[in-house]
Amino acid sequence: MLTNLVSSTSAHSVLSLTRQFSQTSISSGKKAWKFNEALLRKKANIGRQIRIQDELDKVDPVLGRADTPFIDRIKAAVVEPSSLSYGYERGDVNNLLYGAQRALIAKRPGYSQEQILRTEERRREIVARILDIKNSSSSIQRKLGIKLAREEFARFPGDSGSSEVQAAIMTMKIHYLTAHMKKNKKDFQNIRRLRMLVQQRQAILRYLKRDNPKRYYWAIEKLGLTDHTVTMEFNLDKRYMEKFKVFGDDVLIRESKSVESKKLRAKTKQKKSLRKALNEKAAQEAEELVEEVEVKESSVESPKSSEATV
Repeated sequence: MLTNLVSSTSAHSVLSLTRQFSQTSISSGKKAWKFNEALLRKKANIGRQIRIQDELDKVDPVLGRADTPFIDRIKAAVVEPSSLSYGYERGDVNNLLYGAQRALIAKRPGYSQEQILRTEERRREIVARILDIKNSSSSIQRKLGIKLAREEFARFPGDSGSSEVQAAIMTMKIHYLTAHMKKNKKDFQNIRRLRMLVQQRQAILRYLKRDNPKRYYWAIEKLGLTDHTVTMEFNLDKRYMEKFKVFGDDVLIRESKSVESKKLRAKTKQKKSLRKALNEKAAQEAEELVEEVEVKESSVESPKSSEATV
C-alpha cells in the first residue's frame, strides 16, 4: 500500500515537471489565413484603383481618347478623293455634265463631235478641280465632317435634334476648333468658344444619361469619351493645356515647391503600396508551393516506410 502511494506521488511529480505543449487550433489557423488573403485582396484592389484612376486622368476631356475610330473615319472621309465640296454628290455631277454634253451635240449638229467631246472633257476637269474637297477651304471641310457625323448618329433620316446627334456635332466642332487653336495661340475668342462647346456637350450628355442610359454609354464610347470626362467639372485653363500638351512641351504654369513635393510623396506612396502588395503575394505563393512539395514528399516517403516495416 505504501509502495503504491509512493509510486503514484512520484509519477504525479514527473508529470507536473514535464512541459505541457499546446497546439494552435485549426479554426484559428483558418482565420489567420483568411485575414491574410483579405489583406492581399485589399492591397491589390487599392493598386487596381490607382491604375484605373491614372487611366481616367489620361483621357482628354476635350478630344477624348486618342485614335478613336469614329473621329479617324470622319476625318479620312472628308479628304477622300470621292468627296466633293458644297454637298454635291459625284454621281449627280457626272449625270449633269453628261446631259450638258448630249444637249450641246444635239444643239449644234454641224460641229465636229470630237471637238465637242474635247471641250466637254476640259470642262469636266475644271469642274472636278473646283469641287475637289482638297482644294476647298477649311470651313467647307468642317461642314462636311459635321454632316457625316450627324448622319451616322441620327436615329432616323434627317434627325438633327437627338441628344447624341447634338453631342456628335459638338464633338466635330471641338476637334476642328482645337486644331485652329493650336495654330493660333492668341485667338482668345475661339478659346472661350471652345470652353463653352465642351461644357455644352457635357450638359447634353448628362441629360442623355438620365433620359436613356443605354444610348448614353453607346454614344460616349463611340465619341471616345468616358463617364468621368462627362461628369467632371472642367475648365479650359493653363493647367489642362499643360497636362495634355495642347501647345507641345511648353511650361504654362509653374508648381510651387510644396505642391511638387506633395505630388512626389503621393507617387512614392503608390509605388510602395504596389510593390508591397506584389511582394506579399509572391511570398504567399512561395509558401503554398513549399507546402505542396512537402505534401508530395511525405506521400512518396510513406509507401517506403510501409515496405520497410514489412
